[in-house]
Amino acid sequence: MHRYYTCVRRAKRGKDGCPSKGWPADALEAFVVDRIRSVTADGELAGDVAGRLTTRIAERRTTAMGRRRARNAAADRAEREVGRLVDSLADATAEHAPNAVLVGELDVAGATVVRLLTALAVDRPVDARTFAKRHRTAVAAATNPRR
Repeated sequence: MHRYYTCVRRAKRGKDGCPSKGWPADALEAFVVDRIRSVTADGELAGDVAGRLTTRIAERRTTAMGRRRARNAAADRAEREVGRLVDSLADATAEHAPNAVLVGELDVAGATVVRLLTALAVDRPVDARTFAKRHRTAVAAATNPRR
């Protein structure tokens, strides 16, 4: 049995698609293997590829670490803001009926923190769940004060 590589155009469109009949698989594969051996014989290609990969991985790691630090900082800021809003809401509800503006701000800030902490789930897996529960409890307590 003889194997051949054929042009895709010839396979799809017939003889009019490509004038080439095909290439013997054994000869073509031997040529490709020989070329790969000659290019990699001195080991320079492997070293070059390894060097490029090392550089690329280092660049991606640096970028990822920068993004992680930025997300952590944003989550920390949002969590502090929610704490401030919960405190303000607690003070307001102790004296008067719940302040709808504060409740709305708390919901927005809380959703932001949950989103950021969820994005950081790899680094802070417990924080997102814990914060979401605390946030729901704080909003519920502020909007339904017991009298």
